[in-house]
Amino acid sequence: MASLRDLALWFHQLPATTDAPDPEDKFLLGLAEASRADFLVSGDKGLLGMEQYKSTRIVTPAILIEFLKSSESEQREPR
Repeated sequence: MASLRDLALWFHQLPATTDAPDPEDKFLLGLAEASRADFLVSGDKGLLGMEQYKSTRIVTPAILIEFLKSSESEQREPR
């Protein structure tokens, strides 16, 4: 089974970044930027400490779940 890092190698034009606290995580920030991701979900304390990379918010799974729940309830409320 391919890892996320292996799949990242398919992207020949990943943006270069030196912002990652751990050099092993640079490809994640590059993928987030290249895909214009709204969120990067991680349990990595170094990445979470960044809070945001360009337009991508870096959050825990629990925070993303809460965000999705609140967005869903807002959509259900009558206007």
